[in-house]
Amino acid sequence: MAANYGVNFNISNGAASPIKVQSDTPIGIAGAIKGASKEMIYTKAGYESVDSFPIFAFSNVSKAKEFVNDLIKENNLQDFRLLDTLECINLQNVSNVIII
Repeated sequence: MAANYGVNFNISNGAASPIKVQSDTPIGIAGAIKGASKEMIYTKAGYESVDSFPIFAFSNVSKAKEFVNDLIKENNLQDFRLLDTLECINLQNVSNVIII
């Protein structure tokens, strides 16, 4: 393809290389799963106390997704908003602490 008006240009059809970003800044998500009780969440995490809603920190988004996905499947829940949020973070290829 010829350049118009003597302008130098380059056309490339190569795919971009994925970049993984390591961040020291944790991402906090305030969310709830409709139908999930405090007891369900604590039991999944291996705790017995149910005084208040827990706050969990995961070393990366994959572990957070696994926890939330298992919680949804094991209790036959239908609310996927938190799982979808974690998937969006995962698709951004950011590696950092996730606090839920």
